[in-house]
Amino acid sequence: MASSTYVQRAVAIALLAGFYGAMLTLPSAEWPSVIGGSIGAALAYLVGPNRRSGKAGTGEMLGVMLGSFGLVVMPASFSPPISLREAAGLGMGVLALEAIYVVGRFEPLTDRTYAPFGRRVRQAVLAGLGMAIGLSLLATIIVTLAVFFSSGASDGAFGFLGLVVAAYVTGGIVAGLLVGSLRPLSRWPLGTMLLGILGGIIVYGAMAPVVSYMGIRDGRGAMTFMEQLGIAVACGVMVGPPTAFFMRYGVWAGARAA
Repeated sequence: MASSTYVQRAVAIALLAGFYGAMLTLPSAEWPSVIGGSIGAALAYLVGPNRRSGKAGTGEMLGVMLGSFGLVVMPASFSPPISLREAAGLGMGVLALEAIYVVGRFEPLTDRTYAPFGRRVRQAVLAGLGMAIGLSLLATIIVTLAVFFSSGASDGAFGFLGLVVAAYVTGGIVAGLLVGSLRPLSRWPLGTMLLGILGGIIVYGAMAPVVSYMGIRDGRGAMTFMEQLGIAVACGVMVGPPTAFFMRYGVWAGARAA
């Protein structure tokens, strides 16, 4: 277990080093983000181990994610435009802070056994479908309220809603297939974090073409592939880890075989 912890710490340090390297070698160094990232890294290192005995919840990792974005990304947002290189550096900064926190916060589940491949994939797909249904219900409420309160919003609104639901369901199934296949990685905190990010990228990646299509329909033009990928990655980094840790160390915490 000690060796796996060292490896995870090395990954977190590598992410932090990549963040510093990207930010400090820009034509105009982003010192506010560097300072914010340094403060966040220190807090994550100090606070994570002190919370080890507590039960995980969605709010905890959501707070870590929001704090990471606030310290790293928000300072850079006041000096647009953000280049692709800078965006990659900011992403590494957010991931570094989250990684430092979870390595200190969560014990590796090295005593877990895992269900047969078919069973764990089926469980993950069902979980993905459940989340897709929840997101679809939320989208239905939003669209219905928009139609009810704005007469101009009714044109094609429910057709758009149908595309949204189809995208969420497709993304949930594909994400479930991938996460279920790789689920043994979740015995380590960084493995859980990785699975959450990959699942989030898939779900929101399925949504990106729908948003692009609606842009064409409304005359705003299509999104490029890189724009769609960027949105999917950003949403995956934001939403994936909180969801994954809530499921792994919260909902499924008592399961000896998963």
